[in-house]
Amino acid sequence: METSNALIQTKANFFKTGFHAYHGELMLTDQGLIFDAQAMGKVTIPYSQMRVVWVQVVLRRIYRGIVIEAPDGRRFHFVTSHTKKLLHVLNKQVPVGTVRDWRKSVKQGG
Repeated sequence: METSNALIQTKANFFKTGFHAYHGELMLTDQGLIFDAQAMGKVTIPYSQMRVVWVQVVLRRIYRGIVIEAPDGRRFHFVTSHTKKLLHVLNKQVPVGTVRDWRKSVKQGG
């Protein structure tokens, strides 16, 4: 994915655990997501490996971040102030129904 064209690039935090965040650069390319943090290296997720992209919405209008769920059940939690811009790109790159609202999953039990 190194030769991919960047569609959007922004600062973000990657929560590897619930308490520890890595600050870095999040980039959506024509092939997938790349997160680069000097403290931990790169995280690369191709669009084909995004089973579900959960959108975290706070107070029904503040878009806090995204959680990407891989086919093997791993979750990648990214928080950024540009979540809406990321969603515009993701909705064009992943199949319909992949991007979902986190609140609805919590209310329905997953």
